[in-house]
Amino acid sequence: MTPSTSQPIMLDLASDDSSSDEKVNDAPMAEDAQARKGKTPAKSKKPKPPETQLPHRLSSLTRSIVEFAKFMMGTTGRDNYHLPDPPTSEELKQYEAWGIDYVQAVDAFHQEQASRNDIEDEAEREHLKKKELKELELSLQSTRYEPAPIPPNYEISKHFKDQCDQSFRLKGFPRITFQWNKPSLEGSSWNFATADILANQWHSWYIKDRRYSPSTKLTVDAKGVIGRWLKTAAMNQAQKPKEESSENSTRTTQEMNTLRRHREQRRIQIARHRHASAMRSVPKQHKEYLSELLSANDMSSDYEDDEDPEM
Repeated sequence: MTPSTSQPIMLDLASDDSSSDEKVNDAPMAEDAQARKGKTPAKSKKPKPPETQLPHRLSSLTRSIVEFAKFMMGTTGRDNYHLPDPPTSEELKQYEAWGIDYVQAVDAFHQEQASRNDIEDEAEREHLKKKELKELELSLQSTRYEPAPIPPNYEISKHFKDQCDQSFRLKGFPRITFQWNKPSLEGSSWNFATADILANQWHSWYIKDRRYSPSTKLTVDAKGVIGRWLKTAAMNQAQKPKEESSENSTRTTQEMNTLRRHREQRRIQIARHRHASAMRSVPKQHKEYLSELLSANDMSSDYEDDEDPEM
């Protein structure tokens, strides 16, 4: 049965239930049957959109959403991926300031629109209102935005990358990242808005990539998936400084051992040169006697054993 074009198609990808477009058409058929029996059909009710569902954390949908989010932050991979640094205090201040300016500007815009009476046609007035609001949002977009690099060998096109970056820029963000020290969506307005934009952008990309109708609405809780992943990613981020510190400590120990070995080799070489020079300056009849008293190792000075000599 072909679904009505006036209503969005609902795809329940998180479960194995039948497609919701078939359920949408059940009500009109029931009403027609009642009308044929001479009964007054009940008033049609718009079907409530099904609640979004959180897919299993190991499902292909979860992987798709998480990889999309990581791609937009400039990284990919299941294990050895590098997430961007959290927003700086300056970036957080700028984002909060942008939010205040945005709310004030949009409120003033709506007040101005409410007092306008120069256009009588309602459709034309709404069209002009949307156009002017879009122009206002463009004028308020972040002037300092740094897009993440595009990871190699990935199926998401640059078009969707640019589209996602533009969405973040329009919302006052300087770049795409999370407050990893606040691994929740409720405790951080930055994280909440970031997850919301990423979820919407994933929805657009997924519909296009799977060649669904543009009016298709997915029942997948993409924002919830990102919020769930955020907690795991934040734990991994917290462990990285310890791992890097351990690696740096190991690297420093190895470098110090190598430096000591080179100094010891240099000290021995200098001592041998001095011993040879001393032997050349001693009369021939005394060389054998002096050679028994002094070895080459005795010809080194104190400062050559110092790891940080001051000359």
